[in-house]
Amino acid sequence: MSGSRAQAAPEGVVNVYKPPGLTSHDVVSLLRRWSGQRRVGHLGTLDPSASGVLPLCLGRATRLAPYLSGGEKEYRGELVLGITTETQDAEGRVLRVEEECRVTPAELESAVRQLTGELEQVPPMYSAVKYRGQPLYRLARRGQTVERSPRRIQVYRFQIERVEPGERDRLGLGTRVFFTVVCSPGTYVRTLAHDLGQLLGCGAHLASLVRTRSGPFTLETALPLPEIEAAFAEGRWERVLVSMSQALIFLPAFRLPEQAEQALRHGESVAAAGAALVEEGVPVRGSPTLPDLVRVVDERGELVALARREQRRAAGAKFRPVCVLSPAGASGKKRPGGGREGDAPQLPG
Repeated sequence: MSGSRAQAAPEGVVNVYKPPGLTSHDVVSLLRRWSGQRRVGHLGTLDPSASGVLPLCLGRATRLAPYLSGGEKEYRGELVLGITTETQDAEGRVLRVEEECRVTPAELESAVRQLTGELEQVPPMYSAVKYRGQPLYRLARRGQTVERSPRRIQVYRFQIERVEPGERDRLGLGTRVFFTVVCSPGTYVRTLAHDLGQLLGCGAHLASLVRTRSGPFTLETALPLPEIEAAFAEGRWERVLVSMSQALIFLPAFRLPEQAEQALRHGESVAAAGAALVEEGVPVRGSPTLPDLVRVVDERGELVALARREQRRAAGAKFRPVCVLSPAGASGKKRPGGGREGDAPQLPG
């Protein structure tokens, strides 16, 4: 391990571009090895065959995962009509081929509209959802099928982009449908593709999928694994890390008087009257909705805590801590790297 890496373990969020063929856990393991940071977690799994945005939290930033993972997810995908598979995607065994598949463009659009809005979705058997302590995919690999409770999801947009071959009145076996989906966390896009095929009566499966957005993190700012590996190897972690405060830039930031800050760090509610607004919340497309939450930062702009602003009749407005981060200095560690703060990746506005 290099001297730079031995000084401190990095903390923050890395917006990773996950290539096809790796599991989300594979990527977590790589980041643990490269960074020397054992506390690493993602903000929503991606199937091994899928690619795209996979944000990872390192160190104390893992405590922010519940507040960052609730934003919209956006995908670009491709499905194939007339073929149903065991896993609902191209990786699984073919269960059915509908040679007589005949779908009109109007029928396709109607089915898409039925799969838009608030829906109940049954998780696929080939998924990490647990049943009596075991992931469903393990049961599925043993040939078992169990009853799964439907989950409530929201599909904000399900839009057909193009169809190949196009310019046809009838869409037959093997027709490829390219689409965009914007949805809530926990939505299985391959199940949407499967359900679309069921509505059309001909079956369908997901052929490919790219996640283009996960909450405030986008494909445009996602970093390839070789670039991330090189940054850690060189000790220039700030080049790939979004700071904890920056990751929550959509929330307003306040600075407290020293005594109030210390009280907040110890879990006490403090008066909002003495707080100074240092940064308005910056609207970022796809960010989670966190009513009344604010960032509390120290004199260096580093995140101290997330707090809920509460109005109390007698005492006035107060900040109640909901997620307190112990000071980085408590372990004798300082900010890694040595580059300018402006070198760090930024979230889009």
